[in-house]
Amino acid sequence: MQVQGPHGAQDHQCQQRKAHARILSWPPGDASSVRPHWHGVTMTNKLAVKGVGKLATDIGALIESTRGQVVQAANAALTTLYWQIGVRIRQDVLEQRRAKYGGEILSALGQRLEREYGRGFDEKSLRHMVRFAEQFPDEAIVSALRRQLTWSHFKTLIYLDEPLKRDFYAELCRVERWSTRVLQHKVQGMLYERTALSKKPQALIRKELDALRKTDAMSPALVFRDPYLLGFLGLRDSYSEKDLESALLREIQSFLLELGVGFAFIERQKRISVRGEDFYIDLLFFHRLMKRLVVVELKLGTSGRPTRGR
Repeated sequence: MQVQGPHGAQDHQCQQRKAHARILSWPPGDASSVRPHWHGVTMTNKLAVKGVGKLATDIGALIESTRGQVVQAANAALTTLYWQIGVRIRQDVLEQRRAKYGGEILSALGQRLEREYGRGFDEKSLRHMVRFAEQFPDEAIVSALRRQLTWSHFKTLIYLDEPLKRDFYAELCRVERWSTRVLQHKVQGMLYERTALSKKPQALIRKELDALRKTDAMSPALVFRDPYLLGFLGLRDSYSEKDLESALLREIQSFLLELGVGFAFIERQKRISVRGEDFYIDLLFFHRLMKRLVVVELKLGTSGRPTRGR
């Protein structure tokens, strides 16, 4: 129902204008104090918000960095604790007069510690710690390794019986920063047995491992393997050298993992000229740690007499 004032329709139009004016000036007060909004941000602070993105990114980087440092410090502290517990049990129980009853004492100790501190200190865990102290008696070596290796790494290493093999995996794990899964994969793939290093006399193996521990120097004997395991290529039945090359490039990430840390792929079928004659390299890599170019020549079947310089 329309209601008209003394001036009829003109008065009604005036009421409409007043109504619109009230809507536009909400909330009550001076209309000039009202500022349009964009998704909850006023024009005044919209420009200020533009700088928040970089600030948030920088602070986020600080948070993530600190988190990583805290995790690393906690891991190092726990590794040291487990080693100290293993040493103490060996000294007070297994190597002293009570060694005859060591198993019973260890069981009772595990039950008590588990009740007070959780499953991480049960009998099985204590046996891991004792084994840890036995296989890594040098505290200085443990201190150096604990910065990169977790307790899960050590639990894999301590059950490798050969000291040289154990030290090989420990140092490669440290230098190449393997995850626990990668370490287990390398052990199962018999990486140590496939290196040229394992074919050397024990004295030379120890010398190279000591050099690796002190200087992180990677020698060719540590880097190259024989044979390389290429089952991940999925090649079946008969295939050509070209098929092998294409499959390696298709699975380049897996191939680089098999080669080891430090390899960078450069080019395929790289042309080189020697005394005016052109030769083509199947695959060319660069090894960052050795600072050398590495040539991969693909051949099928039994290889014949090695060419000079191979």
